[in-house]
Amino acid sequence: MRARNRLLDFINQPEKTRQSQSEVILNRLQRIEFDVVAEAMFSAPAPLVNWDEVVDNGKVVLIDLRHEKSDKARELKLFWVWGSIYEYIKSREANGRTRPPLSLVIDELSYFVRGNSINRGVITEEFRELMQVYKRNSNIWFTAATQEIGELPSQLRGACLKCATHMYGAIDSPDLAKRLARRRRWKEDPNHPFYASEDLQMKYAAKLQELEKGQWLAGASMDEGKPPPYLELIQTDHIDNGMYVKKELVDEVKRYLMERDGVLVSEILSPPRKDKASKVIPIREDREEDIPRKYTDTLTPNGAGEKEQNALEQETKQYEPKESPSGRLDSGSF
Repeated sequence: MRARNRLLDFINQPEKTRQSQSEVILNRLQRIEFDVVAEAMFSAPAPLVNWDEVVDNGKVVLIDLRHEKSDKARELKLFWVWGSIYEYIKSREANGRTRPPLSLVIDELSYFVRGNSINRGVITEEFRELMQVYKRNSNIWFTAATQEIGELPSQLRGACLKCATHMYGAIDSPDLAKRLARRRRWKEDPNHPFYASEDLQMKYAAKLQELEKGQWLAGASMDEGKPPPYLELIQTDHIDNGMYVKKELVDEVKRYLMERDGVLVSEILSPPRKDKASKVIPIREDREEDIPRKYTDTLTPNGAGEKEQNALEQETKQYEPKESPSGRLDSGSF
């Protein structure tokens, strides 16, 4: 009802006002006007990803937008996908505790709050609600990564720091390193048993600036709802040393998965076909009421009534209108 009223209000406005109001949406649509994949993505009659099926069957959904050249088109597609996932997470509500978990992994979280046309307040509130409300109630396993935590808005950064497990790389800003180290009073560190909380804060702040590639300060929570008691140095440079992604093999796997589980764009955009059944003309049989009957006078069985009927028909024909040679009715023929 609300959408209909807004549409009617838009139609009743002057043409110049309609053009100015529709210019924004038309400019956005031009970014995907010649992209058939995007057209299928946005105009599908039903969602192409069934998140209930993904969760119940343990499937993996990979969203890769790195090959999108247009920043605006990538932004539009990203938030379209995020809106679909976020609505599904909210629909789980408290019932998610009894359902299989949904693991949500986001790389480059800071991209969600980049750009001048993005409403950072709304996006920050959605992530804050996700991590502080739905993550626990809806059984969501949330993992996010960013190059620099200082790129995140303060409210979004505070929401991320409330996660149970943290993993910090090298931080260039001394002020940010001190703020991260002083955000709580760390308990006794088994690697530094004689350090007080204030000394541990200074120790961690200095270490955050000294970390090298493959080194991390990680804080793991021991139980749900409890923050990590201390930070521990871990090394990951030996895990995949000298190993690189084989692009040819990855492309082959992606092609196989696309052919196995993908949906053809032509099936989404093409209108539904209607099966035209051959028209069958039923053979009509003469029914009793279709048989012409003779008029008889029940009062005069000798047929006098039939003669009166014929006379009446003849009188009616005499008063039928005649057509003139021009094809129009001639009033003088009555």
